[in-house]
Formats: sequence, structure tokens, C-alpha cells
Amino acid sequence: MESTTKLDRPLVLVVDDEYGPRESIALTLGTEFEVDTAERAAEALAKIKKISYAVVILDIWMPEMDGSKALAKIRELDREVAVVMLTGYGTWATAQQAMVGGANQYLRKATGH
Repeated sequence: MESTTKLDRPLVLVVDDEYGPRESIALTLGTEFEVDTAERAAEALAKIKKISYAVVILDIWMPEMDGSKALAKIRELDREVAVVMLTGYGTWATAQQAMVGGANQYLRKATGH
């Protein structure tokens, strides 16, 4: 599977249960990348089984399956995809756990405070 589209732009999957951040990230990245979105980890995993992404941007705090569990399942499906963990509630321990779990990067969401 190729992780590029017919426009030869890298394919990015943004996974976040919150509509605002998910669509904001997708809109921002859409100028340089081909962007797909998922509202839940299960939806993202189903997409990853069918499509090879260059990057997955994955929220940590989601209902049903959190980002840490989803990261482990993503790594079972695709060891090469770059995964950026994203959270609005970050702590050093959370970042460390994400990196040990196979994330390539960890970013904090901007908060309105």
C-alpha cells in the first residue's frame, strides 16, 4: 500500500473525538497533506487496515478506546507509520508513556486558558 495519493501528497489521519480540534487540525494540514479523519479509535483502526497512512495524529483521551490502547493496536497493524500523540491534558508521565508505547512525537493541544 502506498501512503500517498494521486496528488502525491502524504496521507494523514487525524483521530480525535472532539469535532473542533479534529476539523481544525484537518483544515490546517489540508494545505500540505491529504487528510482523512476519524472520530473514534475503532473507526481509525478500520481505516488503517485498508489504507496506508504516512502519519496518524492521535488524541490520547477518547471514549471507548483511549489513544494509548489505540497506539498499541496501530503498531500491530503498521510499524512504520509515524504517530503523533495529542492531548489537552498532558503531563510528563503521559508523554513518556506515549513515547515508550511507540509514538514518534507528543504534542499538547492549545487550551483556551
